[in-house]
Amino acid sequence: MLKEDFVLEEYKSLREEILAKMEKNFKTLCLGVGGITVILGFVFEYDINELFFVLPLLIVANAYRYKAETASILNAGEYIRKIENSIYRQNSSFSECDTDKAFGDLGWENYLQKDGKRKIYRPHGYTADIIFGSLYFLCVIESWERNFRTQKYITIFFTTLFLVIGLLWVCLIFVGLKKK
Repeated sequence: MLKEDFVLEEYKSLREEILAKMEKNFKTLCLGVGGITVILGFVFEYDINELFFVLPLLIVANAYRYKAETASILNAGEYIRKIENSIYRQNSSFSECDTDKAFGDLGWENYLQKDGKRKIYRPHGYTADIIFGSLYFLCVIESWERNFRTQKYITIFFTTLFLVIGLLWVCLIFVGLKKK
């Protein structure tokens, strides 16, 4: 296999991987939120308070999966950007693609990654954080209120633990926002 053929196949497979991961992200968000709200409906309808100890874990798992898939998309996009720049540099009279008048910053990933960052996923990430975070805190606060009334101290302990985990999660989100 020639080097050019290998690069082209790698490029195509990474594009397919990005599309597949984008579809997984959409499914994770839709099915995660849908499934969690259905379980919440059962909790409220049939007063099954024990499910409040499963829901925060499900929410965190869905949020983590969403973030992991997004990070994978960004990594694949950055690698594709390197492939694009390499191809354009080979066809250029200059050593740097960005300074070449003929090629400039051609390539889809270069277009998406203006200023070195793929900003297109930021609003989606914020939306997912808000949705999953709201569901998480809804579960924790409702669990606290229901278990405090019944004076079940072991469940109050776990609810407090989930509240601390949620606050740490919020802190990590804000630290991530400051880095961007």
